[in-house]
Amino acid sequence: MHLKGPRFLGRSRRDAADLEQRNSALRLLYGVISYTVAQRSGIVGLILREVAVLIGIGIAIGAGLALGGGKAASSLLYGLKANDPFTFALAVILLAAIGLAAIFVPARRASRLDPTVALRYE
Repeated sequence: MHLKGPRFLGRSRRDAADLEQRNSALRLLYGVISYTVAQRSGIVGLILREVAVLIGIGIAIGAGLALGGGKAASSLLYGLKANDPFTFALAVILLAAIGLAAIFVPARRASRLDPTVALRYE
């Protein structure tokens, strides 16, 4: 089959228009998906920021109480000073990591949930 003359030109234009429509649809789909992902990651970031503030407040209060209570419990500590800086730093890092890990999974799950579905169950 030879494609010559006006039929070939019409088909070529139609194919080009179809290709352009497909490309436009793919660009639109990519834009919607990337917006949705960015919005969801923003939600997770917002939740993690709020929790990080609470964790920071808790660690500050806990460190103050631990420093004060360390002197009272110094007779119970064997081989450690009452205010050992390495132990305090390790405890702060460990508690902060556990707190952030504990909220990450629920925050990620909440960002994937459709708001209308969540409101319907409330």
